[in-house]
Order: sequence, then C-alpha cells, then structure tokens
Amino acid sequence: MFDPITSALIASSPPLAGLDLDALPKKLTEAFTDIVAARIRLRGVQGEAASAELATVLAEVRRLAAAHEAFVALLPERENRRAAAFVAASAHQVCLLGEESKGERIASYVDGAGVASEVSATLLFLVAEAHADAAESAKRIRADRDESTPVERALLLAIKLLASGRLRDASRLPAPAIDLELESPELAVEALLLELLKGVRSIAARLMLRVDAAPGVGGIAPATEFFQRVKDLSVGRLDDILVLPEAIVTTPERCLMLMSMQPEAFADLGLIVFDECHLLHPRDAERSRRSVDAMLAVLNLTQLAPAADLLLLSAMMKNAEEIAEWASELTGRQCLALNLAWKPTRQVRGSVVYPAKRITELNGKLKAARDANPNHQNAPVAVKREMKAQPFGFFGLLQTWATKNRGDYTLLPLLPEEHSLSTGRSKGGRWYLTPNGNQTSATLAAAAASSGLKTLVFVQTIPLAEASARDFHRQLDAPTVTLSDSEAELYRLAAEEMGNASHCYLRLRADGAFVGGAASHHSLLLREERQLHEALFKREGGISVLFATSTLAQGMNLPSQVVIISGDSRFDPEVDKMAQLEAHELLNAAGRAGRAGEGSQGFVMVVPSRVVEFDDQSNLINAHWITLQSIFSQSDQCLVIDDPTTALLDKIHEGTVDHGMPAYLVSRLPLPADDGGDAPLRTLLSRSFAAFRARKRGDVEWIESRIASAFAAKKKLEPPEADHWLDRVSGLTGVSVETLREIGAVFDDPQRSVDTTVAVDALVAWLNEKPAKLLELVRPENVQGLFGGAYEKLATDDQRGRYALPVIEPMLKRWMAGEPLKKIEEAYPGGGDREKCEYSRHFVLRLVPDLAFLAGLPARILHARNAKDGIEAPIRSVLTTLSGSVREGCSGAECLAVRKNAGSSVSRVAARGLYDQIAQAIPAGTENEDFEATTDRVRSAWALLAFDDLDES
Repeated sequence: MFDPITSALIASSPPLAGLDLDALPKKLTEAFTDIVAARIRLRGVQGEAASAELATVLAEVRRLAAAHEAFVALLPERENRRAAAFVAASAHQVCLLGEESKGERIASYVDGAGVASEVSATLLFLVAEAHADAAESAKRIRADRDESTPVERALLLAIKLLASGRLRDASRLPAPAIDLELESPELAVEALLLELLKGVRSIAARLMLRVDAAPGVGGIAPATEFFQRVKDLSVGRLDDILVLPEAIVTTPERCLMLMSMQPEAFADLGLIVFDECHLLHPRDAERSRRSVDAMLAVLNLTQLAPAADLLLLSAMMKNAEEIAEWASELTGRQCLALNLAWKPTRQVRGSVVYPAKRITELNGKLKAARDANPNHQNAPVAVKREMKAQPFGFFGLLQTWATKNRGDYTLLPLLPEEHSLSTGRSKGGRWYLTPNGNQTSATLAAAAASSGLKTLVFVQTIPLAEASARDFHRQLDAPTVTLSDSEAELYRLAAEEMGNASHCYLRLRADGAFVGGAASHHSLLLREERQLHEALFKREGGISVLFATSTLAQGMNLPSQVVIISGDSRFDPEVDKMAQLEAHELLNAAGRAGRAGEGSQGFVMVVPSRVVEFDDQSNLINAHWITLQSIFSQSDQCLVIDDPTTALLDKIHEGTVDHGMPAYLVSRLPLPADDGGDAPLRTLLSRSFAAFRARKRGDVEWIESRIASAFAAKKKLEPPEADHWLDRVSGLTGVSVETLREIGAVFDDPQRSVDTTVAVDALVAWLNEKPAKLLELVRPENVQGLFGGAYEKLATDDQRGRYALPVIEPMLKRWMAGEPLKKIEEAYPGGGDREKCEYSRHFVLRLVPDLAFLAGLPARILHARNAKDGIEAPIRSVLTTLSGSVREGCSGAECLAVRKNAGSSVSRVAARGLYDQIAQAIPAGTENEDFEATTDRVRSAWALLAFDDLDES
C-alpha cells in the first residue's frame, strides 16, 4: 500500500520494544486490509465474529498510534519526529476506518479528555509534512453544534482550514467569547482551547507573510507562545486559575464573583466597556441588586486595572459630562463626554387623540346615563356600545416634541372608522371615558400588520400581553404560518418541558401551523418559547405583531417598523393609584422602532392612559398631552444617572444594617485591613459616584460620616478569629460569614451528603429552622414574585420565609425529580394556574437559579476549609455537583451527567427519561470522583445499552 519513499519514512520511526520497524509498513497495510474485509463481513452472517476480530486489530493499532503520538508530543527536537508523526497519523486513519465500520463515528471533538482521531491524524500529518494526507483527514472533521461549545467549534474549523490550505480564512477566524456560566473545570478547558485557537490562527497568518518579521516590527507572534502557555497551564491543578479571553462578556454580578475569585487575572485589562450603563441608576431600593452590583463592578475593575480605559455607553444618559468628570477622577486620565443628537434611525412619534367635538358628545351621553341610573355601579352595556370615536394621530414633525407650535405637528386619521372606547368609575361614583388602550393598540397593530409592517406593542403586564396575543386573530385574518424545522423543534422542547403543548403560550393547529398572527414576549416565557416567538417575528412569512412587556424594551434587537405603547402609566401599589411612567421607560420603548442595519425609519404611537381630545379648529388639546410633551420633548438622553449607594449609605448611617439592600451592600464591602483599619473600604467608597458628588458640593462631612457608619457596620459583622478563613467565601458570594458557618456546620455530618436528595433535604431543613435566611440567600423580589398579595403584607423576613418555604420545598422536589412544569404547578397552593402554569414558570425561571447558588455554597465552604487546613481532601461529588443538579433539575450527579451528555436538543424531562432507562446499567463510582469520571460511567452504560439494542435487533 505504501510506496518505497513512504515505507522508508515509516521504517525510520522511533524504535519501540516488540515492534519490527521494517515490517511496520506491512503491519499498517494488514490492519487496513483486515478492517475493510471486516466491514464487508459485518454485512453478513459473520457479523459478531468479525466484530470481535476487528476489536483485536483496532486495539493494537490504537496502541501504536498512542505510542508514536506521545513521542511526537514529548520529544519535539528528535530527528525522527516526522516519521513518528506519519506512523501515528496513519494508525489514526486506520482507527477511523474501524470506527466507521462499527457505526461508532461521532462528531469531532477537542476537550479535556482527549482529541478525536481525525483531528489527531490531521495535525500529525501536518507535522510529518504530508500535506495531501492532512487535507484528506481534515475533510472528516465536523463539529456538532449542539454538543460542542463555540470555542471548540472555532478551533476545529481553524484546524480544518489550515490543513486544507485556506490560510487567509483560518487567520481571520474570530475568537468566540467563553461561556462564563460553565463549571470551573469546563471553564478552564475552554480557556486552554481558546489559546490553541490563537496558536492555529498565528500559524496561518505567519505562513502568509513573505518575511518572518518580529512582532514589534510588523510581524506576528509565533504560535509557540500560545502553545507553550497551554502546556504550562495544563500542568497541575486548574481549579483556582482564571484565564480571561481576549474579550470577556459578563454581567455585573458574574464580574464581581470572578474578581473575588482571582483579582489578579484582571490586572492586564486594557479596556472596560459598560454597555447600557444606565443600569447604574437605582431602581426600587428594596428589590433589585443589579444597580448596586453594577456600581461595585465599576469601582473594583477600575481599581484592579488602573491602566484600563473606561467606555460607558448609554443612549439614555443625560448627565454625561458629570459622569465623564467622575470617570476622569477614577482613572486619573481625561475622559471625554460624547453627546450626539444623531441617531442611526429616524422616528416619527405621535399620540392617539380624538376629535374634541365627539368626546364632548360622549361625555354628555355618559353623564345623562349616570343621572338616569344612579344605583348602577357601572355604565350599562347599551351605553358602553355608544362610546365610539375615530382615532387620529397627532405626530411631531421634528425629532422631539420640543415646541407647542401647531406647524410642527400634523393630525392624521389612523383608522377609517370609529372604534370602541370604554368607561370607568371614579371613587366618587362618576362615570368617565377611558381609551380602551389595549383594544385600541391591538386594532392599530392589526391595521399596521395588514400593510406588512412589523409591529411591537408594549403593554404593562404579562396578562395583558397574553390576552392581546390570544385575541389578536379577531382583529386580523392573519395568514397561516408553517413552522420551520428549527422552530418546530423549539416548540417540541417547550411542550415537553411544560408537560403538554396546551400549556405553551403559543397555540398551534392540529397540523402544527400557527394562525394567530401575533405572539407574546415577557419574562415568563421558557427559553425555547422566547426563541420561537422571536424567530417567528424576525423572519419573512412569520408573524407581524409581538405584544411585549418592558423586558423587550431593555436593549432587545428585534427589527420592528412600528412601535405602539399601550398606556403611559402603571399602577403604583405604594400610592394605590396609577402613576406616570418615567421618561426613560417611554423613550426606551419608543427606541425599539427602526433598528440600525434593518430599517432606518421607525413609527411610534402612544395610546395615552387617558382620552386625549384635540380641537383642530381652535388648536386646543387635552392637558394630558402636555404631560406627554414634557417627556417626548426630551432627547433619548433623558436619565440623570444617580449612584445606587447614596440612599443605601444614608440608611446605614441611620442604623438600618440588618436586612434588605443596606445589609446586602454591607456584605459586599471590603473587609478591614490587616491592621484593623478602614483603608480598603474607605478607598472603595471614596471613589464612588456618590462621594464624587459630595465633594463637588463641598460636603466632605457626608463622605466621612457614611464611611464611618459603613465601616462600623462591617466591623460589627466581622467574624471571630476562628472564622476568618470564611472571609474570602463571603466576599465571593455576598453571604455573611455567620450564614456560611451555619451552612458548613450542616454538612459536618457526612450522612447529610450521602446523596443529592439527602443534601437538599438538609439545606431545606436548615432553612426551616432559620427561615429569615431564605431572604438573604435568594433575591427577595424573586420570592415576592411567586406570591404577591398576602406575602407582601408580611412585616419581617422571618414571616416571609415561613410563608414561602412550605411552597418552595415541594416545588423544588418535583423539579429535581424531572417532572414537567404542569406537575410542579400542582404543588402550588390551590393547584396554581392550570392553564399556563405561571407559578411554576416563575419558580423555574427566577427561583431555581437562586436556589442553585445556595446549593453551591457547601462545596465552596469545604474548599475554603481544606485550604485553611492545608490539605487536599477530596469533596464528595454529591456536593461538587449539587448546584448543577439543582440548576438543571436533576436528582443526582449521574442524572446530571445524562442531562449534560444529551445536549440542548433533549429537554430536561426527556433527559430524565433517558436516565431512568440506563440507571441500572451505570457502573458504580466512587464518592469523591470528579464529574468527568461520572460522565464516563454514564457514557459506558449508554454504549452497553446501545450494543444490547443492536443485538436484539
């Protein structure tokens, strides 16, 4: 099979005991022949015997490949390295043939456990300078999009392009961002793969250079730099090493955690970009931690990487000059404020109004009806039917509604006919007209959709979004939409997760088509539902209308030509009445009309929460329009960003430090210095935007008093000397040392970690003893969102915990048992929402991630304890996988391995079914094994069952 030159090359490979080099070309040829013959025989009655014979041949060839590959990797300077590479590559090729004959071929992979044979063969042939053979092997490289990560896929493609001679394409491959939600070992492997990708790109780029110049004079860094870095990092443990990619994309919360793990990893940052930096602005101080985490992330990053440039981006920032001055103080360098009136899109903005004469007539009829029916609570149906008026659009002709000059506006009819308004009743009993906003918005959306315009309608609540989408078919005879294969797959996955397609928000016909014309978009959609609804809206031939809550207004990039804002107010429970939406909320929603690169023009209509009448003869308009004008007269830069710590530091100064957001801020502040002083805390707080503003107004006393109060609160929480080893875990997680100590004590008894169910029960039992701790460990707003009503009236965290835990516990058990959401819903008091399972949706989407965080604390605590004691005692796999098991809804490590191995094309519910099928066949493992070993055991069981199925067939 091999020509004389190739045979001589093979024969010059490294001598190995028991291996006849002169006969090696024949041995490889014989192996190839045996495999081809076996493949023929496997089709006949001799299949089993041929399979056994083939296994023997493959085992010997694999040993040959491994031995020579090790020689190539470990002794790069040996002169016969090229021969060893050719032998190893040829052996891998033979193995590939054998795997294909046995039906074992799987997608290509490069991971922490090994490298696929086709990848090894390609690289080894390149080392052997057998370029044609390398190109041939490269054709077999194919990545599985569902099973591999973006970094792994990019690396495989780079190798394939390099071996195929497509150097320019290989050198220009982008480096994907690493998924920072991965578990630590997987995250470490991803970092190494990224370095390998950089090395392959470097090889391709350097091969295209005519002159081998040094990097400093126009050359390119040699690939060996990247490969040596991988070697260095691959020796020893990677658990505590954080390697940042070229560009890291993360949330403020995740960034804080990474900085706590290994702050020195951030020292070489060159640029810090904070997109949508208006998130720094405080929201409800008692509910959301996002703004506090964002501010702390900025303060810590600029301290850890003082040389890094800072870029703060927001289309809504009004006080850019002030923020720039603060940034200059933070970095010690000049910061420029860029305020642009220019936008990549142009919008026409208008308000729905009604002819004043017609509104006067309707008000008269309504008053007369009220006088005639003094005992009626609400207007009679017959009267309501008469409440009709034709809607007009009052549109500004300038970029903003900056003037009251009639010539700067135009009045246009929106519909050719009158449509129904509605009525309300004041506390004094008076009947009045209401705009019937959601119905009006849907009617206008139908008119826009019938003209082929993609339309977003913003409503105030999830029920309104769902009701509007559900009833939209009455407004428009929408065309039938046939789901694509990928869309149908998303729907199938969502239906499996819910337990039945009837619980999905999108309802399909029996033939799988959709005829509703509109879909919803809100925070209770499962991931697959959200992706499906967005896909249907984005594509040609899909739906034309999306009814959305404010979740979509926060930077979602969907191509819409028309935006309709249904209502400019929402109910405020604190004042028990409707309250005007803030300017940045309305303008942010309006900003979704027209998207750069999709459509440069956008059309915005506001349906006010009150009926606005307009007299075109006298140019008079309802006073409520003046309220809207005060908002839309502003540019998009309408939000004066504040520091979220300002109000919290005031509360801490007043003595509120034991609950809520003040307690959270204290937990996130730096610990006292080694000498017991306040230097770390003082440095952080004195650099804050709040302190900057205080200095500008000459209020140094405010800064000093707030630092002193915060430091006193932090000192009060300082643990005894014996617990100082928990300080780092506390800083990493934001959980108090006292709470961490209690959680650690729960698992001092090894019987509480014998399996996942027992460990979860132990955590829940501890919470039942200390119910107030629930609100420290999970976000309070997520617990409140599960209940509302009576829960909101409870006064203390202890009461709230006692109220919530009896509901959370059974829902968690059903989640981890792999049950669909409709079964989890049944655990909610009264059976919950039997139609769409909204309580279990909230539980899964909001509370489960928080509970997974709690479940990850025992392993963190034990790691820290072992480090304190200077030992490397193994931690039970039950605890190391507890967070993942809770997050993924799995009953244990083996179940979690099945879930991970099955990939994203299999739902959680279906993955549990797969686990139940193979559970008895999974070989026993050890209590301290790592997750990779658990996964290997699961794969072994899977393979055995697959062979059993083949035998039975």
